[in-house]
Amino acid sequence: MSDFAIGCVEALHTACKVVAMVVAGYMCDLKGPRNLLIFAFTILFIGLGLLSFQVTSGLIWPVLLMAAMLIGTGVGAAFPSLAAAVILGVGEQNRASVYGAYRMWRDRS
Repeated sequence: MSDFAIGCVEALHTACKVVAMVVAGYMCDLKGPRNLLIFAFTILFIGLGLLSFQVTSGLIWPVLLMAAMLIGTGVGAAFPSLAAAVILGVGEQNRASVYGAYRMWRDRS
């Protein structure tokens, strides 16, 4: 696979991730983080399944691009949902320290 092709796949993944973060942040306010997390992880697992299909059966470009889109969308939708779930799961007195610990964990992983 050429460097240009790898760059195109990564660019598609990143674009889907950014768009999903914006949309998921808005949808999280409307529907709640739990429903959005279920959606995000479902999309992510479908994308990972397609990617594992690529590894075992050889390179098929449309499937690889679809996997990149689904993984980017799933990861992008999970970030704001997880942050909202953490914030809503603790009392007001502990929100700042708990969210700080969550961000430190997320930035390290």
